[in-house]
Amino acid sequence: MKIERVEGNRRIRVLLTQNDLTEMNINIGTLTSDSPELHSFLFKVMDFIKEETGFNANSGQIMVEASPADGGVILTVTRILPERKVRKVSPKNVRVKKKTGTERLYRFADFEVISAYLCEADSEYLSKMKLFECGDTFFIAAASTDRRISEFAQALPPIGTNTVFLSEHGRLIAEGEGLVFMAEEIKKLK
Repeated sequence: MKIERVEGNRRIRVLLTQNDLTEMNINIGTLTSDSPELHSFLFKVMDFIKEETGFNANSGQIMVEASPADGGVILTVTRILPERKVRKVSPKNVRVKKKTGTERLYRFADFEVISAYLCEADSEYLSKMKLFECGDTFFIAAASTDRRISEFAQALPPIGTNTVFLSEHGRLIAEGEGLVFMAEEIKKLK
């Protein structure tokens, strides 16, 4: 039997040759996962590991993995480290940081309505917006809002459709300066 430390006192690898298994009266092929023979075999191996290395398998949880090796078997015994306890924080000590960059979504009935808004909108606001198309509906995502937008569009609640959804299921038509350019071109057509 050969014992090797893999990760300090956390993992041990044990090589048991066919001779070692015969001396222990173990036939690997007949062991079943929950048999008394397997338990007895593992306890013998764990006792030997403790005597040789000081690795105590009885303190805490362990995981044992077995793999075949030249007529014998390699057992890898790993100590499962307990998870660190999370410190509970009193609500008095928690500071809530205001979300920045949150975009508000506005839904437009059709292209004519979005075109009418683009003709009226201030380019300062348009340069901070994104225009999406999803199905037959147009949406504007705006970080800061132009009060006139509510005359043309319906403000959507913050729950539900958002820019991530629109990016995945819709199509970004224009944003920022591209949207300003689009508005200028629409104005020329009127």
